[in-house]
Amino acid sequence: MSTSSSHTTRGGYYNLLAVNRDASVDEIKRAYKRAALIHHPDKGGDEEMFKLVKQAFEVLSNTNTRY
Repeated sequence: MSTSSSHTTRGGYYNLLAVNRDASVDEIKRAYKRAALIHHPDKGGDEEMFKLVKQAFEVLSNTNTRY
C-alpha cells in the first residue's frame, strides 16, 4: 500500500498528525508544525509526506471538513 493512500481518510489524518479525534484546533496546529518540521523537504524530509501532512492540517483544522 502506498503512503498516500494509507493516510487519505480522516482517521489517517489524525494518525498522521498524531492527534486524537477530539483534539482542539490549537493542538492540531502544534501537531502540524511538529510534523511539518520533520517532513519538510528542505529539512531532509520526503516531499510527498510533507504534502500529506499539509493536507491533513487543511482538513482537520477546518471545522466544516473535519468530521
